[in-house]
Amino acid sequence: METTLFIRFVTGDDDLQAKKVYNTFKNVELETNELFVPSQVLFA
Repeated sequence: METTLFIRFVTGDDDLQAKKVYNTFKNVELETNELFVPSQVLFA
């Protein structure tokens, strides 16, 4: 997962993209998808 996806989710700067990111996170929560977040994304 890249940094811009976190930013879109938090800020909602692009409504359509923010909804897609939300759905991705929801699928991860429901265990239908896995998510890999490199440390560079979290600590950049």
